[in-house]
Amino acid sequence: MLTDNTIIMKESIHIKEIGPLKDINIEDIKPFTVLIGESASGKSTLLKIIALFRYLYKKAMIRSWLRNGNLKGTYFRIQMDSYWKRSGMIEMLTSLSSVNYVVEMNGHRYEISYEKKKLSPLPDITDDDLVFFKISFISENRNVIPAWSEYGASNKNSKLGFYFHETYNDFDDATNVLKDIPLSHLSMHLNIQKKSGKKKYTISDDDKSYQIELKNASSGVQTSSSLVAITQYMAEDFSFKDAFRRATFDYLFEADRLTNFKPNIEMGDMPKWVHLHIEELELSLYPDAQRKLTDMLVKDCFMNHSSDRQLSLMIATHSPYIINHLNVLLRRKKYEPEAIGIDADQLAVYRIKDGTLQNLMAKNLQTGEDVVNTIDLSETMSDIYNEYTDLQARNK
Repeated sequence: MLTDNTIIMKESIHIKEIGPLKDINIEDIKPFTVLIGESASGKSTLLKIIALFRYLYKKAMIRSWLRNGNLKGTYFRIQMDSYWKRSGMIEMLTSLSSVNYVVEMNGHRYEISYEKKKLSPLPDITDDDLVFFKISFISENRNVIPAWSEYGASNKNSKLGFYFHETYNDFDDATNVLKDIPLSHLSMHLNIQKKSGKKKYTISDDDKSYQIELKNASSGVQTSSSLVAITQYMAEDFSFKDAFRRATFDYLFEADRLTNFKPNIEMGDMPKWVHLHIEELELSLYPDAQRKLTDMLVKDCFMNHSSDRQLSLMIATHSPYIINHLNVLLRRKKYEPEAIGIDADQLAVYRIKDGTLQNLMAKNLQTGEDVVNTIDLSETMSDIYNEYTDLQARNK
């Protein structure tokens, strides 16, 4: 949904020879981007690379804000190998690996490149183009959160991977603020109670006729409750002020530079953007719940979010149900504008196959409508039906 406060920012990315990704080129990363493909096709790899380079761009924006305020010196040291390592991709890199990420705003072009195992210098960004990013990555390992939330305090040295810990930290922050979270795709609620410094997570039905601990709920409830909590929090309650302070003022204070810093633009005046990246949206959910969860995400990210921020949503999925449901969202927007829907110019759907992208956006030849081409994604169901009928025909 475009408003008077909408920031027009174009992102593009070109990736070569990183793990299963051979040659990936997205000329315009849409606000709602969906990736589908077989297991090990590279969906999560692409998701993580985009999240990583958005994070690097966030670093460039913070550095530019400090530098534009006449603060001299070195602000952040980027150890690129450590970023690749924590993302689980260091072993995927070769001498041929490259990434080119570009942001275009107000006629200006800002580029971050990785080539021959070296990262280009971060770009200097003008004050008029500064946007504060929040990068949120919701890991496929989120099913561990109910147990981890109970025992995590005594397992601080455990290693479940960078992205799990990022997911858990965002969930923990979300449940510091939210106390009753509707899980409308399941007709349930996630309830949070805090006592003696510990949180208790319970699940109830809409009528509150029963209540069970989250760790004892079904796998679909466990995997989607954290996802819903994080999304709702990022859309409405995430504090950019606190995040900005952690990213800048703590550094300035420790470096004893606060007295020298005179920013040209106040943090409160800076546009704000949340980038959500979700692995396997459909985890352990029945197809109808997958559709309802997709509706909830679209509603929170593009219709009902706080007016001080914009959101983008990128998901990786195996589910043909979600891909087919996107056509319902497109048609709803056309015929029932007040219902939960999405504009075609906000949506991109790609299939990853053989290390490259297939754009699934198309036109309905009869109606001229924008649609997602789901024909190939229905082949398995057709194959099952054909084999079923052929078995009878062959044995008559």
